[in-house]
Amino acid sequence: MAEKVGWIQRIEQRYAYDYDISAIPDEARQSNWSQMAIWLAWPAQLATIISGGLIGLGLGLTQGLLAILIGNGILACISIPIGLAARRVGVGTGLMCRFSFGHRGSWGPSLVGGLVMMGWLMWMMFIGGTAGKLLFTFYLGPGWVVGGFVIGLIIAGAFGIIPNLFGYAGPKWVAYGTVVFMLGVLIAAISMGIQSGGGWGVIDREHITVMPMSMAFAIGLTIGSWINGTIKSGDFTRYCKRASGIFAGPFLGLWLCNSLVMFAGCVAANISEIARSEALLGQIIVPAMGVGGAFFAITIAMYWLTTMNTQPPTAYASALDFANVFWRRKTFLVIPVVIIAMALGAMIEYVAGAASTMAVWLPFVTHVMPTYGGIILAEIWLVNRGRLPAMGDLLEKAKAFMVNPIAYISWVAAALINWWTTAQMADPASGFSYGIPGLNGLVAALLIYWGLMSLTRQRWIYWKRWIPG
Repeated sequence: MAEKVGWIQRIEQRYAYDYDISAIPDEARQSNWSQMAIWLAWPAQLATIISGGLIGLGLGLTQGLLAILIGNGILACISIPIGLAARRVGVGTGLMCRFSFGHRGSWGPSLVGGLVMMGWLMWMMFIGGTAGKLLFTFYLGPGWVVGGFVIGLIIAGAFGIIPNLFGYAGPKWVAYGTVVFMLGVLIAAISMGIQSGGGWGVIDREHITVMPMSMAFAIGLTIGSWINGTIKSGDFTRYCKRASGIFAGPFLGLWLCNSLVMFAGCVAANISEIARSEALLGQIIVPAMGVGGAFFAITIAMYWLTTMNTQPPTAYASALDFANVFWRRKTFLVIPVVIIAMALGAMIEYVAGAASTMAVWLPFVTHVMPTYGGIILAEIWLVNRGRLPAMGDLLEKAKAFMVNPIAYISWVAAALINWWTTAQMADPASGFSYGIPGLNGLVAALLIYWGLMSLTRQRWIYWKRWIPG
């Protein structure tokens, strides 16, 4: 009797076999255009807008834009060595952790990475619900507050699930369909915001420093807004057909789009009287950008476009990490990931509140994700100088290498260093101004891991098998 095949399995067999727990063969590689489209689409999200607003409240337009451009340039530079390694071995960030953390040791960073991406997905669900609430109440009246939020939440959830049933092709085609329009909306929103504030010079002259911050702290805030996506970039760059895509995607995609999204928040904060007088996290976006009918329509369009663009790759990255932990195909994991994120997004709206949730969320992800990214970079490019075994060999033969304690020691130590330096830099009375938050942790993890591995002369069993000497 023939075995019954479910509908998810049928879709996966036909469209979505995504090499979740294996290396990508050369024939499955994708064009540079698809890489750039995903890089342009993925960074457009709520935390990026909020981070840009905070920078605007601290530095104004000119210095704020400079901090945003520098921070995103650093992010693009970090993504390149991760992308080159992912392309070379054909696997995502979670499986790459096996090189440094070990076969079972990689479950720790993969679990954290999956949860962090699910957390960002939670924010995207909250954005979708908020956009639905604003749209329905604006046109149909205040009786649609709850109904509008629920409808928006469901649509946002659908954009997280449906494209990912088609593997890499799903996020790619969603990006193709929305990214040009999204860039146009962002540019229009920035232009209208500057005009409504009286022009760039007027806004800069009348800028009130509501939340004083140094240039280094603003650059760190920029890095923190997208360091998680940068570390997880290997999930998509593993598909690059040409090495040039590793460079084009981050600089033409991440650097351009993330800077535009953050600067939109920077402009919004500087033209909003609410932001100037109260500096409330949850109030610097919609009141600032909803200054008129046309501006309101552009704001809602940007909300929806960022939701459409960001949901598919974020759900993809989360499910891919969980695939390494549970050894199941991503297609089976993306549905529960999105449903949980929808529930958490509703919790932000009705229980916790955006400001209090963000105040806890951003510091956590800034300390945890960059640090294990530093360990991945150190293992591949410093300890082993870019010489990597075939991933298929590693998956089949290296299971004796279960856990590398040095990786975990380095991870915890670097996270503590990043937490301490960030806390000191945030306190003006401390006088501490060394380094950049987020980047401090990544560099500390890289150096600690490299130093400990060199001191202990660890040459793990799978390196000895494939690398002479």
